Amino acid sequence: MGTRMYYTIDVSAKKAEEDKHQAEEKEHKYKIEVSAVRHKDKEKTDEFLEQYIKNNGHHFTKELAEEIVDRFVSVNPKISFDKTEEMLKHSDDSLPEEVTIGDLHVMVNEIRATHSTSTVKSDVHALSLALENLNNPNKDNDLFDDWMDILMRRKEDIDWKKYV
Repeated sequence: MGTRMYYTIDVSAKKAEEDKHQAEEKEHKYKIEVSAVRHKDKEKTDEFLEQYIKNNGHHFTKELAEEIVDRFVSVNPKISFDKTEEMLKHSDDSLPEEVTIGDLHVMVNEIRATHSTSTVKSDVHALSLALENLNNPNKDNDLFDDWMDILMRRKEDIDWKKYV
């Protein structure tokens, strides 16, 4: 009985390791194929998107962050990029190394857009929540990839050539 149990555990461990490996391969493939987002001029756009990702990783630059925030539909006023930078300077928190100010700007405005003024009391509160989220090691902050998915579902285009 002990041998059989060991064998079952051993097989389960191998299966779990295979599943983890397949998930990592799938994630890697997804990040490479992120250029599958629908575009008007697919061949050229894919090239520019790939170049953007090569240059900036899966993060927002200031210009791209401003375009994404402009596309938000919200009853709450949007926070400007300059105000996001100013609030960050006066904050006790800092950005993790792998996060850009563009990522923060998108997340702050996403929080403002998706929460009522009774939940998020001020712009500084929204910044605090965004920094808390971005600094949480237990959260997978794939903000760029999440927005790529949203754009694909909405069938919206981005002129990637402007951002390369």
